[in-house]
Amino acid sequence: MHLPKLTGAILAGGKGRRMGGIDKGLITLAGQYLYEKTLVRLKPQVDHIIINANRNIERYEKSGYPVISDKFGYYDGPLAGMITCMEQSKTEWLLFVPCDTPMIPINLAKHLWDEHGNKTIAYACDAFRAHPTLCLINKSQIEPLTQYILNGNRKILLFFQQQKAQAVHFYNEKNAFDNLNYPEDCLKWLQG
Repeated sequence: MHLPKLTGAILAGGKGRRMGGIDKGLITLAGQYLYEKTLVRLKPQVDHIIINANRNIERYEKSGYPVISDKFGYYDGPLAGMITCMEQSKTEWLLFVPCDTPMIPINLAKHLWDEHGNKTIAYACDAFRAHPTLCLINKSQIEPLTQYILNGNRKILLFFQQQKAQAVHFYNEKNAFDNLNYPEDCLKWLQG
C-alpha cells in the first residue's frame, strides 16, 4: 500500500516528572537535544512536522518547525497534545512519536500504514508491550477524541480500544521503543 501524505508530530509537552521536572525533549545527549534525535529518524518518513510543547517554546522553534501547545490546558497528557496536533495538521493522517524515544524504527510509518487494516488508528507494539504514543491516526478521530478528553478521560489505550484501533507488532526492532524517562536511562543509552 502506498503511504498517504503524513504529518509527523513530536510529543514534547509533558512535565518530565520522572526526570525531575526537566523538559525531556531538551535533555542533551551526545551533543544533540533528545527531541532532535527523534526528529532525525522521523523526518524521512513524513511530509510535514509539528512539535507539541508547553514550555521552552522558543528553543523548540529553533528547529524551524511549527510548535503548538495543548489546547485543553497544559500538561493534560499525550492525548491533549495529539488532539491539538490533529487540528493543526495539513494532512489527513498523522504519525505521532514521543520526544523521549530516540531510536524509533526507520520504517515506523510504513509498517503502521501497511498493517493498519483500514482502521483509523494503528499503534506500535513490541514483543513485551504496547507503545500507544507511537501511532498513526486519521483526523476523523478529532470529534471522538475531543469528547473523550472533555469527559475527563486521559488513558490512551482505553481510547484506542474504544475506537477499535489496530495493534501493529514490531518484532525485530531492538531498543527501538526504549524511552528515556529517568536520568539513569539517559546514562544507559549513552553507554550503548
